[in-house]
Amino acid sequence: MFKRDLLDKLFIEDQRGINYICFSHSNKVWLMPHDNFEPALEMYQPSTMKGKVLKSCIKLFHTNKKILHKFGCEKKKLSLNVDILSYLQKTTNEKNIYIAAYMGDTTTKQNNKTTLQVYNNQGILCYVKISEEPEVLENFSREMNSLKYLEEKGITNIPKVLGDEQIHGLRIFVQSTNKPLKQQVRLEFGTRQVEFIDNIVKKTKKDVRYETSQFYDSVQYLKSTVVQFGDKEQSVIKTAIRQVETYVAEKDIEFAFSHGDYTPWNVYYVEGELSAFDFEYCYDTMPCYIDVFHYFTQFSIMGQHNDVEKTSVLYQQNKKFLKKYISSPDMVYICYLLHVIAFYHNRTNGKMELIGNQVQIWIGLLERFVVFKNIE
Repeated sequence: MFKRDLLDKLFIEDQRGINYICFSHSNKVWLMPHDNFEPALEMYQPSTMKGKVLKSCIKLFHTNKKILHKFGCEKKKLSLNVDILSYLQKTTNEKNIYIAAYMGDTTTKQNNKTTLQVYNNQGILCYVKISEEPEVLENFSREMNSLKYLEEKGITNIPKVLGDEQIHGLRIFVQSTNKPLKQQVRLEFGTRQVEFIDNIVKKTKKDVRYETSQFYDSVQYLKSTVVQFGDKEQSVIKTAIRQVETYVAEKDIEFAFSHGDYTPWNVYYVEGELSAFDFEYCYDTMPCYIDVFHYFTQFSIMGQHNDVEKTSVLYQQNKKFLKKYISSPDMVYICYLLHVIAFYHNRTNGKMELIGNQVQIWIGLLERFVVFKNIE
């Protein structure tokens, strides 16, 4: 039906089912209950003009099947697997629920999962992740264990694990949320975003050697695959690695828990306080505050559509502020850039073109540190 085997196991076309608006964009798929589609549409947070136009058109023409079709949207009658529906009703203690679904680009195994948003007329009840892919199931286990670990450490404003069940060979992972309806992504970077990570760093900092950290694994992966990059990129990456290893030998690096994908799209705000979700790519031992630089860089590249030059200028403007929390922001930024390049090279099996021009920006930023050698 959607050329997504997993979605076809969850939803079936059924004339007795409910009306769904179904569409795809950038090889990603969304299914939204027509009778209450606006809360579900919040799952779709496009960063491109084309995506934003599509979102507006769905809002304006959701009752017009012909116009929707012109924009690549279809209306279908669908029913969720009855056993999964029953489990979610029991878990939320709600009989009348709406269920929206999202599935990402499945060119990588890590995306072979479906995310469900479960909600009613009062608000969002929970989020559900479903998969049968072994690699994804490992991520589910790590995320669940990490959420429990962070709770034990006194970290608040994170999801709680509500359920973990096997149904028809599919693993169903349910987590809580208090995300408000109709809250747009806030493209901002400042005290609230840094202090959320500062709290995690202070409560999870670990006395471990560089060679036993997960960041070390990223560096070793880059060393083994750097020959797959162009000559200039190889030179930049190798020089950056030498700078990190020299720094470690002289001063050492402190390590702590890392969210792994801390961005404006994975946080929300309740009464002025920031809450984070989607800890699927978390780590136990990464350089302290590395999440701050992922947030900042994605905020600049994806949110502000900045290139290398503009991102560099924005970083310099924020550097004094960052030094209130981080003794050597330059070095942590280099560590972040090496890690994110390694992560996506591994994730795409070396096909970095799958993530667009971001890798060129990451390497361009890394080159700034390599060329100017102004590491503090």
